[in-house]
Amino acid sequence: MAVKSGQILVVDDNAGIRSTLKILLPAYFGEVESIPSPRTMVSAIERFRPA
Repeated sequence: MAVKSGQILVVDDNAGIRSTLKILLPAYFGEVESIPSPRTMVSAIERFRPA
């Protein structure tokens, strides 16, 4: 199995979608971060540094 690498940032106001993606995406990415609003996206990008 290939080593998972990279980070992905999910921005969605639907908590169910965010929860589902936090479960599914680790199979493809090394790190998954999710936030509920684009208002905090800039600070999340600076902190998390998604690929």
